[in-house]
Amino acid sequence: MFDDLTGTLVIHVPYCSTGPSVTGPLAGEVGLVFASVSAVEMLVREGEVFHPGHYCGNAFSATGC
Repeated sequence: MFDDLTGTLVIHVPYCSTGPSVTGPLAGEVGLVFASVSAVEMLVREGEVFHPGHYCGNAFSATGC
């Protein structure tokens, strides 16, 4: 669904847990990760990763809910 809505091609890269999946973008292994807010909150606050928007029920909002 994400590919269809954005016109992109995303290739699934399986990680064994959240820790390695969150460090994947930091190491340049992947360009995008879907993760829970709690898993990336500190990285977003420190400016290490970019958070494009917030999930608000059934829609995304760049400004929050």
